Amino acid sequence: MKIRSTLTAGCFIFALLTGLVGYFGGSAITRISAEFDTVTRDGLPAIKTLHDIRHAGVRIVASTSEFGLVSVVGRNGVAARHQVEEEKELQEQGAGLYQSAFSTLKDLSDRLDPETRQYVQEIDRAGRDLVALSAESMETARRVSSPAAILEVKERFEAAERHFLDVVDRALALERRRLVTRQQEVHDSITLALFTLSAASAVALLFAMGGGTLSAILISRPIALLQ
Repeated sequence: MKIRSTLTAGCFIFALLTGLVGYFGGSAITRISAEFDTVTRDGLPAIKTLHDIRHAGVRIVASTSEFGLVSVVGRNGVAARHQVEEEKELQEQGAGLYQSAFSTLKDLSDRLDPETRQYVQEIDRAGRDLVALSAESMETARRVSSPAAILEVKERFEAAERHFLDVVDRALALERRRLVTRQQEVHDSITLALFTLSAASAVALLFAMGGGTLSAILISRPIALLQ
């Protein structure tokens, strides 16, 4: 009866140790998975979307500037008129890309930090100003207004461009810093998980060796007495 109890206790201890190692391993994997999801679901898409917004803004600025230049300098040539139409199409494409990218950023904003959500609002205002002044600048150049009127619109458009790029760049810098922080958190979690699993495995091994030795002694003594 004593041998049976010893074997049962030994199996129970080994099962308990195995369960503890599995618990620590599962907890570590869950924590790492949550932090990794935060990086891939929030950080990286936000950075990519901000890059798309910046690219769209740069395209709007370039097309608007080319449209104004060609409209004023070569307005009487057939090739110039053809290029004007091309630049207008490029500007419209840029505005469409901006709207699409900003819509994506707005969908992501619910999962972003409050500071980043504030940048989303600033980007919205700066983007609407940029698109509106782009259209006004192109219309002014198309109507061949006075040089003073063209210069005045150009200055306001350039100010809107600088403000837009400044806001987007600051948002990008913030998200990059947060991404580095999250990457470090994932790295720290992996290091902690490795240490926890190693410590739990070492403790389980020591208990298993000690329990196995004790079980062997407790079992061998009655057998020796019987012999």
